[in-house]
Amino acid sequence: MKVLVCTSEYYPSGSGIANVVYNVVEQLKKKGIECTVCSPNGPDIVAISSEYRNNFGGIGLAYFWYKVSKSFQGQDSKFDVVWLHQPIFLLKKSPFKKAIITVHTTYVGKDNKQIKYPRLKKAYYMIMNKIEQFSYLRLPVSCKYTYIDSNILKELKSIGVKNPSVFIPNGVDTSKFSPNTNVSNVRTKFNIPYNHKLLLSVGRLISIKRPFLMLDIFKLIQNEYNNASLLIVGSGNLENRMKRYVSDNNIHNVIFAGFVDHEFLPEFYSCADYYIMTSEYEGQPLTLLEAMASGLPCIVSSIPNLRIVEGANCGIVIDFSKKEAASNELIDYIQKNNSNHANNARKYAEENLDWSIIANKYLHEFEKAKFNDSFT
Repeated sequence: MKVLVCTSEYYPSGSGIANVVYNVVEQLKKKGIECTVCSPNGPDIVAISSEYRNNFGGIGLAYFWYKVSKSFQGQDSKFDVVWLHQPIFLLKKSPFKKAIITVHTTYVGKDNKQIKYPRLKKAYYMIMNKIEQFSYLRLPVSCKYTYIDSNILKELKSIGVKNPSVFIPNGVDTSKFSPNTNVSNVRTKFNIPYNHKLLLSVGRLISIKRPFLMLDIFKLIQNEYNNASLLIVGSGNLENRMKRYVSDNNIHNVIFAGFVDHEFLPEFYSCADYYIMTSEYEGQPLTLLEAMASGLPCIVSSIPNLRIVEGANCGIVIDFSKKEAASNELIDYIQKNNSNHANNARKYAEENLDWSIIANKYLHEFEKAKFNDSFT
């Protein structure tokens, strides 16, 4: 089987989408599937430079898909299946009469009146929401969607998408991310006491993650519980402001590790006791799945796309907007023995989220696309 994969980001560049596509492609190759990947950095076909895509936001995204449309006009018959990720065909229509479209997140979800953004960011999401709607609604009805979370499906339906769709979650390498009793390296490097309950946050330091809210709640925790540390892994436009905020507000035991290469992330999960995520909006974050595979009980926001924690019974869901109540609930939780949640997290990841399982789900859809003309 020959599969054309078009994605606006691909490993080692990019973030969540890049890692999802890369891991599924690698699993498919092991099964003898011939995958041709078109992205801003290849590896097989380079549509535009990754610098152009990254530096020009929505314009770069639209231009990438314009180049895809232009490059593959009349070429879809060369492939058995076409797999597109978040396509924005704005300037030209899709050249593919039939394709599988994977939606990892939506701008209609980000363009939420309840989420407080800086003014320019809000305007950007509003414009991209309209562009995304226009693009999806002009795709051929023969295209089939896959979505990573039930809330993504609701968002697609809210803008009028009626194409057939199927749920396929993101995945995780359960051999790479696994429980490990060796916690010394990271704790020693960052001088984290071994008797401290260590909360780990992994992700970009941007407003939608609500990192300052996380810091506020951690300060409230310290007022009642001294033996806790917060390890923040990641970088972003808010990193320096967060460091100043910690200093100005005398918040102790907060460690900024900065950007950590994906290869070294497992030892950070291994050194932690809990994983924490205070986001206002998410797709299905790979870091959460990595934490689950690592056997960490998870403490997450009460937003729809993080309800997997409830489904797997591997942590707690908290309304972080109510700071006092959230800090009290968190203190109560971390002082308990939550080994059952740790075991449930690992078990759920092994049984449902390993990349080999996820790749098989996609392969099943590819086979249906190849051999079933009705494509339903």
